[in-house]
Amino acid sequence: ALQRGLPPGDSGLAPESVAVGRGDAVDLRLPLQPFGPAGDARWLYLSADDALATGGALATLNVTLSRPGTARAGDPVVLVWTYRIGNEWRELGRSSSAAEQVGTSSVGLRDGTRAFTRAGTVTFHVPDPWLPALHRRRYGRWLRVEVANPGGSYTAAPEIGALTVDYGWELPRVGAITAQVNTVPT
Repeated sequence: ALQRGLPPGDSGLAPESVAVGRGDAVDLRLPLQPFGPAGDARWLYLSADDALATGGALATLNVTLSRPGTARAGDPVVLVWTYRIGNEWRELGRSSSAAEQVGTSSVGLRDGTRAFTRAGTVTFHVPDPWLPALHRRRYGRWLRVEVANPGGSYTAAPEIGALTVDYGWELPRVGAITAQVNTVPT
């Protein structure tokens, strides 16, 4: 029988490239205003090639905010999380300032930052395949975070103070064990 172990995970990886709005892809510089200084840019692009290369792994974005975003009262900010395959953006899931997950997600996307309104983690299972693609003159596995339209807006734009990416494997969990005793008549 052929047995093959899972590749080891890793933690504390810095994203290789980021782009805000229609800007060029650049090396990550912190603090980062993911939707621009006024919160009026619609997109944040992030490439974390090593962490996003292994299909099925659990990816974790660790986000520390130097300034939490603030959503308009009664109008939560909705984020659409997508990944790039060729020239197409495919949805991973949605989150909002009111909920870690909006609707369903085939990859289990959970946004503990609630649309960058608090520090936390964003987790999802890496889709397979997720091939490197050229985006704004840089190759990588690109994640896009988009402020949905309509989907609320920020009254105070978030600012990221620290950002790292981890990936690893979820171990199977035993939900229940049933024991049965069979007696043999003598």
